[in-house]
This record gives sequence, structure tokens and C-alpha cells, in this order.
Amino acid sequence: WDHHYANFPAGNNKREIMSTLWYHDHRLDFTAPNVYAGLSGFYLLFDKKDANDETDHSTWQLPSGDYDIPLILHDVQFDQSGQVVWDYFTPSNDVIHDQFHHDASIDFDFIDPNQVPFPAKLYTVNGMIGDRYTVNRKIQPHLDVERRKYRFRILSGGPSRFYNIILTDGTGTPLKKIPFIVLSTDGNLLPEPITLEMLPNLGPAQRHDIIIDFSEYPDGTDLYLANTLEMRDDGAGWTGREQHQKIDEHIMQFRIRGKKVRDPSRIPKKMRKLPRIDFNEVRRERLFVFDYDNGLWTINGRLMDPNRPDALIEQGSAEIWTFRNAGNQWMHPIHTHFEEFQILSWNGKEIPDGHRLKARKDVISLGPNDEVRFFSRWRDFFGKHVMHCHNVVHEDHAMMIRWDIVPPGQGD
Repeated sequence: WDHHYANFPAGNNKREIMSTLWYHDHRLDFTAPNVYAGLSGFYLLFDKKDANDETDHSTWQLPSGDYDIPLILHDVQFDQSGQVVWDYFTPSNDVIHDQFHHDASIDFDFIDPNQVPFPAKLYTVNGMIGDRYTVNRKIQPHLDVERRKYRFRILSGGPSRFYNIILTDGTGTPLKKIPFIVLSTDGNLLPEPITLEMLPNLGPAQRHDIIIDFSEYPDGTDLYLANTLEMRDDGAGWTGREQHQKIDEHIMQFRIRGKKVRDPSRIPKKMRKLPRIDFNEVRRERLFVFDYDNGLWTINGRLMDPNRPDALIEQGSAEIWTFRNAGNQWMHPIHTHFEEFQILSWNGKEIPDGHRLKARKDVISLGPNDEVRFFSRWRDFFGKHVMHCHNVVHEDHAMMIRWDIVPPGQGD
């Protein structure tokens, strides 16, 4: 074995240092149930500027230690006894019997999943939506916070839900007094912090590091993280409507307690510059179309085959990829492994400077009929890698491709 320290910046470019990463089980065809079961966790990296030390003036002095808190969002279904409900591959015999009791081909004493007619399994192919939010696997928890700045690393852990996240006092409208100060997207610090009243369209595997400053609110104030994006019951995408939830339906509660405290942390004016894009490096362009065919999810009309490379990318080259959602009802958070990319345009419109999408990313949340074009490089390691939908139910059925990094001259 050649043991190699793999946390160095991609291409040895100091502008490509990572910060908020995560990991999860990735068993082929069974990723969704394992992620749903909670087999995931954060993996945080620090460097000389983002140094986990808010008292060191040579750093950016971002909130650190007890004030740097990772939050994994999962939505989960529970039964009346509090047990997690998991019924992906074989719907209950009662459900099948009620819907297909007239079908003589089904042996109700022994249900073969391949025997069940397609409509009974439709929900298992589209997605999984829970009836309760969990944060770090706690059902709708609360957090006692001091009257100072906190850094929260918010991850949409899946399996299928998208979020429009707001901070509210329980009325269902965003608070403008203490907006989100957004530091990063998909684990990569932005060139400068941006202010948002909402974290929009946060799909599975997407992350935002944010700062919330609780110092301006009096002792005893209760605030809530809430989700205003309404999903289809089958989990394939949004309904196009907003939802206004009751307090007991919110994601989590912040309980602001005590007097104002000393707070050495700060919000930097500038952070990580973006890598320069050089179009002279581009060797080729590729189009990937995400669609639905005969009950399964496809990329360019094909199902996942781990023994088939769908792209041979020459090491050290750059490419421009276009992602196109061919559906008008479903959503796909598309994640490409290995290196981050920079979005060039969304539905034909260039991403402006200062926008939250003007960043290094590894997930694109494709809405209905969306088309996104991006630039990426492939540098450090040869080998087999994947790109897939991170609605992990779609990944398992079978919206994923394999692509290989190969020596120069061996690309397709």
C-alpha cells in the first residue's frame, strides 16, 4: 500500500481547502435504508485561518469549541411505539392485500417483492418522507444558547427531503433581526460571508455553515428553526407550495438564556478566494440527463452498472458538464464525488458574484426542468469514482454512474 495523507488541498491549491465534510454508508443498492438508519456523521477539517480558535487574532476567529455545533437533519417515520418505520422493499401484506386482493398471481402467504405489482411499490422508488424531524437523531430537540454568536454546520442528511430553512419566533415568518450569516456551501468557505433570511432549496447531502448571533435577544426568548418547503408525500420532489408549521412541528428550538456574555468571535469580511477558471484547460464537455423510465431512475437513459465506466476523464484535465432534469415533477440533488466544481450558469443565466451558488460545490439540487452547467478539474488520483442522485432512494433505483480518472491519452 502507498499510504497517503489525502486531506491536502486539491491540486495543492490553497484556495481549495475543505472544511465541513461528512460520510455515510454507501453500499450499492442499499444506501437509502442505511442512511435512513443514521449511518452517517460529520468530518470536520481545520486550517491556519479556520482554526477552531476564536481567540487567536491571526485566524478568522469564527465561533469555535462549544459554539461550533454540527447539526444533521433527518426526517424519520415512527410508529406508535416510537420505533423507526422501514418498509421500502416489501410493503406490508395488509397494504398489498387491500390493493391487489383480486390478483390471483400473488401468493399472500409468501410475498416476493418482484411479484408485487408496480403501483404498490411506487413510494419506495420515489423517496421516503418522515413524519418527524430529527437533529443529530434527536426528535425536534431544543438547545440552550448564550447571548452571543454561534456557528452551526447544517447538513441535510436525507434520505429525500428538501428544506427552505428559516429562523422564526413561531409565527411562521422569517426573523429579520438576526438573519443567517452564511459562511460556506457544501463544505467550502465562500469568498466572503453573505446574509440570508432563508437557506433555500437545501437538498440531501447539501451543507451550509452559518453564524447566528443571539446577543440582541433578551433572556427567555425562544426561537425555532423551521422548514417552509412542502414535499410530495412520495418524496420525489416539492409540491410547489409553502408550508407554515405549528411550533410543535418545527425542526428544533433555541432557548436564549442569561445575560450577554463576552464573545471574542467575529464575522470576517473576507475568507477563501475561489480558484481561477481557465477554459483553456477544458478537454471536453459532457451532458447528463436525469430521467425516469419504467419505474427506475436513469442517467442518459441507462441504469447503474458498477462494471461499466460512463466517462473516462484524463488526469490533470478540466471538463464542462451540463446536468439536465428531464422531469417536470421530481427533484434530484446530484452529487459528484472526488473534486468540487464551480457553477457557470443555471437555466442559461450566469451566476452573479456574491451569490451563494458562486462557490465550490459538490451537490446541485436540480428542480423540475432545471439545467445547470459547471466547470471542474480532475487531478490528484487515478481510479473509479461515482456520480449519483443524493435522494438516496433514487440512487438505489438506479440513478448513478461510474466515471474513471485515467492517464493522459486514455480518455474518451
